[in-house]
Amino acid sequence: MTKEDLLNRLKTEELSITFLKVNNEVRTLICTLDETKIPKVEVNQNDTKPKKERKQSSETICVFCTDINEWRSFRFTSVISVEHADSLGCGKKR
Repeated sequence: MTKEDLLNRLKTEELSITFLKVNNEVRTLICTLDETKIPKVEVNQNDTKPKKERKQSSETICVFCTDINEWRSFRFTSVISVEHADSLGCGKKR
C-alpha cells in the first residue's frame, strides 16, 4: 500500500493503524480523515492571537483519532498493519 492509497482510504473509512513509534513502542490508532466523522471546531473571530502553525514532515500522516477525539500523527514508513476498524469491533457506534 502506498502513502496515497492509505490517505485515500482514511478519507472514507475509519481504520485501525498499528505502527512502531520512534521509541520502538508499538501503538494502534483508531483513526480517520473522513470529514463527516471529525467534529467541527468553532473559530472565534475576535481572537487576535495568531495560531502557531506546525510544520508537517512529508514522512508523517496526521489523522483524527475517533476513540480519543484528538489529532495524532505517525510516520508512514513505520506502519505495521492497516485494518478496517469496524472489522475489529473498534469503530464508534453510529
